Amino acid sequence: MSKSLIQERYWYSLTDKKFALHYIEAHFAKSIQINRIIKIIMAVASCSSIAAWTIWKQLAFLWGVIIAVSQVVGVVNEYLPYQKRIEEISNLKSEWSLIFLSMEKDWLKVSKGDMTEEEINDLLFQYEKEWNEADDKYFQEDALPFKQKCYDYAEDKMMLYFKRYYEGE
Repeated sequence: MSKSLIQERYWYSLTDKKFALHYIEAHFAKSIQINRIIKIIMAVASCSSIAAWTIWKQLAFLWGVIIAVSQVVGVVNEYLPYQKRIEEISNLKSEWSLIFLSMEKDWLKVSKGDMTEEEINDLLFQYEKEWNEADDKYFQEDALPFKQKCYDYAEDKMMLYFKRYYEGE
């Protein structure tokens, strides 16, 4: 059975949503990695500076500068987007995942032809509305920058997913 135009639109929307989920998943992992590195550097700088200060009193000024710099990095880190992105991406991914699962569940009805074109169109617009409402809750003061590595990761994961579960679609 050949797919109608509206069934194809639904399918493309479904694949786009899976891509978006993997894309923000890649950003989530990258944000966690960057945030963790910053915190580790701050902790090591602070701890080693305090320990070294007691050992080499003649270089006390140098160790004081290292401590001061690590404190500045700690304050600046609060204004970097990584910590907030981690929370926002986590929340957005949870909402998007539920929408995707509902959309995927309805794909069977859409693909089998059990729904009219108007019903499919209404369903598609309902999911788009839910998706956009979830998206609008987050990243009000920030935006995810485009990262080619995240894009490539998302595309590979999305293709693998649909090949594995929908071969022949």
